[in-house]
Amino acid sequence: MDTDKRSILNMIMHDGSRHFGDLPEIASLHQMYDRIGNLPGAQATSFITDNITEAWIDFTYNGHKFSINTQFGDYWFL
Repeated sequence: MDTDKRSILNMIMHDGSRHFGDLPEIASLHQMYDRIGNLPGAQATSFITDNITEAWIDFTYNGHKFSINTQFGDYWFL
């Protein structure tokens, strides 16, 4: 079994957002923010971090709102 393949998730968070995917946190927070900014159709709208354990990156993509949060060594996509 290939452990690198990931499935689309459907976890509803307490705030009503949907955790639909995650990836290992192999890029730095600032690299991830820059990559979002370089994605055609995406626009970063907020970047909040304590520079130690957690970060939130909010962005829009083709008119839809998304967030990326660092959790347990992964980037969670909401």
